[in-house]
Amino acid sequence: MAEGNIRAAHNAVVLYGIALCLLFVVPIGIIAAMTGIEVTLNVIAEFIGGVWVEGNAIAMCFFKGYGYVTCAHALSFTRDLKLAHYLKIPQRFTFWAQMVPTLASTFISIAVLQYQVGIEKVCTEDAPFRLKCAGINTFFTAAVFWGTVGPRKVFGVGGPYAVTLVGFPIGCVVVAIFYFLSKKWPKNAVLRNAHPVLMLRGGLRWSPGTLAYVWPGVPVAAFSWSYLKKRFLPFWSKYNYIISAAFSCAIAIAAVVIFFALNFNGVELEWWGNDTPGCDSRPETCKLKTLPEGLDESQMLVFEFLTLLSFSSIYVSYTTIYKLPVQVINV
Repeated sequence: MAEGNIRAAHNAVVLYGIALCLLFVVPIGIIAAMTGIEVTLNVIAEFIGGVWVEGNAIAMCFFKGYGYVTCAHALSFTRDLKLAHYLKIPQRFTFWAQMVPTLASTFISIAVLQYQVGIEKVCTEDAPFRLKCAGINTFFTAAVFWGTVGPRKVFGVGGPYAVTLVGFPIGCVVVAIFYFLSKKWPKNAVLRNAHPVLMLRGGLRWSPGTLAYVWPGVPVAAFSWSYLKKRFLPFWSKYNYIISAAFSCAIAIAAVVIFFALNFNGVELEWWGNDTPGCDSRPETCKLKTLPEGLDESQMLVFEFLTLLSFSSIYVSYTTIYKLPVQVINV
């Protein structure tokens, strides 16, 4: 009887997860088409699923998976179709070019997973090749945090992060302010190029990485959009997005070559990029700063707000001051 109830609950969360995707896929798609930034549903799916099936981490993961991942794949599929439409590629060819690799990647992913599971001490601090499974650990932590513990204990009345719920009305107010300001001054250059979603999304998109992961792309993109586009428009139109795609492909190919040629064979290179002063071979010892113990709730919120504000300000300068459409990143 209990097993039947659990199975019925899992089936229900799957259907409601798909319903969540259908509800948000159009507005999120519009934002993605305008800004190039996809507002993911993972947090809202975790929040709703955790409240609905509190204490059932597996059911919450089902709801999150079908609500968030389904929407993300739908938008990715649409983005590919849109790009192919701009390039005047027949829709039928585009569809099969997506379906066949997707089917092939299913078996490849299973094979890679089986190989990784067999690696000794994988997903631990002592894992070889630094295969610490950061994404998997994040998913597991979210399952415990949102599913087992539940949002009510964390964000509910008396919870340690209850005050962070003020972000929901703040988000609505910020969007409304920009809407009315743009209606008041429709020709203002700042209001026309600034987008509240980019400002609020910037810190989340780049955290918890450092500026070392972010800054290298800023001068390159600024040079392309601020200089090349104005002075050499035919050259820019022909090669800008091709070069951007080439950079992305080169990074992926280089990662594969470096792993199998060097890491897999235990070859260690001593150079300034690997040798950081004050750090040994373990990356977790290379911490720039550590939060002092004993911070109260207000101090933690101020610290988190300032961190988010700093990342968001950089992101706004990246997209607004230089007038850089973020679609170049996704290409």
